[in-house]
Amino acid sequence: MPRPVMAPPSTRARSASGFVQAATLITLAAAAMACASNSDEPASSGSDVDGAAACGQYFDALSHQPAGCIPLGIAAASFYKAVDKPLYVKQCLLDLKAPGAGASPSFLSACAAEMESQHVCESKAAACQPPKGSLADGEGCSKGRQCKGGLCKVPGPASSGRPSFCGVCATGLGDGGTCQSTADCASGLFCLAGKCAPAPAPAAEGANCAQAAAGTSSTLPTLPCAPGLYCRTNIALPPATTTMTCARLGAKGESCVLGDCDKGLTCSAKTCVDPAEARDDGADCARAGDCKSGLCEAAKCKAVAVVGVGAACTTGSRCADGLACHGAADGATMVCVERIAEGAACASSGAPCATHTTCRNGTCQQNDPAACR
Repeated sequence: MPRPVMAPPSTRARSASGFVQAATLITLAAAAMACASNSDEPASSGSDVDGAAACGQYFDALSHQPAGCIPLGIAAASFYKAVDKPLYVKQCLLDLKAPGAGASPSFLSACAAEMESQHVCESKAAACQPPKGSLADGEGCSKGRQCKGGLCKVPGPASSGRPSFCGVCATGLGDGGTCQSTADCASGLFCLAGKCAPAPAPAAEGANCAQAAAGTSSTLPTLPCAPGLYCRTNIALPPATTTMTCARLGAKGESCVLGDCDKGLTCSAKTCVDPAEARDDGADCARAGDCKSGLCEAAKCKAVAVVGVGAACTTGSRCADGLACHGAADGATMVCVERIAEGAACASSGAPCATHTTCRNGTCQQNDPAACR
């Protein structure tokens, strides 16, 4: 739970989007999402029926996040695909039932509702800071939401024989504690200039949102802007200085760069338009966002071919949903392969497991937090 400040692989951060780890983008989804509620009391996990509905609602909200919420420019809808939703929900239910878990179906629903209504990244939704768990420091865990201290430190394969996704609960550093990353800090705090501190207040339109505004090389990608605003990079050539300021998302017909249009709009030919107005195949283009297909080659919009099992997956093609782009036997090309189903046999060097499962002990499995106890 898709994703944000990058957390180191040695620590499971407390983000809501880390609620379910996507197999194809593990380091990406570990982004530390920060937001509001600080209850120290674990909430009830609720019934499977309520939990499944809440997990599904949460998945949908993650898939609707605006451009820029997921690092590397990946569209949220491309990361959270409908074909992967059933296994996502199943993993989400395991996480809700995790020993000591503080998150509940009502928490997921509230987080999802705010993301949808405010059209914000999970990191900007005040309802998305998970409540703390009930496990004491040193107890086995898989996610920080199980722990009183808010952290689950995962060192990798454990000598105890527990799965590699397991770790031990630890207490996050308080305000003023010396840190190397936000994952070292208690819930609600960020690592700023090497010290754990509350996030700065959201800045108004036109205000500076660069990391330097806090006089630090913060682990926050940028300082937060008020709802409805985003942090825009104003590129300038030397001797002028590139700046970053909070700006409104563009309305229909307004100018844009990439990912800076309001909900339901796309940036095509530097103008915010309805997706249906983006350019058809064969039209002139300067970048992928100008085209309905999302592919601009040789200054022309081009259709992206959806290919099946055994076909090469290249810049101009993508594997059909449910397939994975995997190295061919010759080691030189990439081809589409079937993902291995949950419970089926797998090998570390073979085809990848279904999204939201991993190859462990020779079979594709989900990460059950109960195995960490």
